[in-house]
Amino acid sequence: MMVMDCLSSSKPLRVLAVLHLHAATNPESALKSSDILKYIPEIGEDELKNILNNLINLGYVLEVNGRYYLTHLGSLHLMSIYS
Repeated sequence: MMVMDCLSSSKPLRVLAVLHLHAATNPESALKSSDILKYIPEIGEDELKNILNNLINLGYVLEVNGRYYLTHLGSLHLMSIYS
């Protein structure tokens, strides 16, 4: 099964998966929201910003200068769905 298939029902998990699949795990490799939207086109910009803010509040994502990357906790949360 492909990763995005098992995440198709959860938009926040899809956002985490995009960050993970692009190795966005530090400020140098962080993605802009427009980069994320390329991989999840059905999410609008406002919805993505809400999702990212929620993921930031949960400690799964960090934002630096308008770019977003996965925290260690976010990576663990994402990996927990595989087991």
